[in-house]
Amino acid sequence: FTQSLGLAVGFVVSIIVSRVFGSEGKGAFSLVLSLATILFGISNLGLGFASQYILSRRPSAIRGLFGNVLFYPVLASVLVVGGFVLGFPFWQQSFRGLTLAELKPAFMMLPLMLVFEASCQLLVSLHQIGKRTIAVITQSGLVLIVTAILIFSGTTATDATYAYAFAWLVGGGLAVAFVIRFGGTPVHPSFRLFSETF
Repeated sequence: FTQSLGLAVGFVVSIIVSRVFGSEGKGAFSLVLSLATILFGISNLGLGFASQYILSRRPSAIRGLFGNVLFYPVLASVLVVGGFVLGFPFWQQSFRGLTLAELKPAFMMLPLMLVFEASCQLLVSLHQIGKRTIAVITQSGLVLIVTAILIFSGTTATDATYAYAFAWLVGGGLAVAFVIRFGGTPVHPSFRLFSETF
């Protein structure tokens, strides 16, 4: 259900963005979201799914795994974004005149997406699928609402991408709050647990 909801929201937002901003604004908007998604794939490390496996065998590891899913993917995102920024002069032509400043929403979204996704995976492990659904619906609903407000207030496509980042922030914060409530506060990251996930 929640994946279908996310796809439907993305589709509706892309139609609204293309009608309001035209093909150029839609292209810039889509590029930022695609870049965030690609960087997410590189930075993810699969810790959310690996944590589900470990928790099925050792439920007591929740707090350490929670610390890991908050720390290691965000660290990886910093390294991936740093590598992207350093290499930007080499592939700048591919971005058709967009500057790093215009791509900044993708860089902001990346750690938020990582925390959101990993926290949602932990909620599944904690048998809190309803709470995961609440976090996903909140994030998807905010994407629609905030994007609509920004678009109809006469803003730019770049500002609409910041609306996406804001929605990831709220959805991620909600997912983290639910994990804290049902699994406990995260402890410092554990390299031993991190190495077990590979």
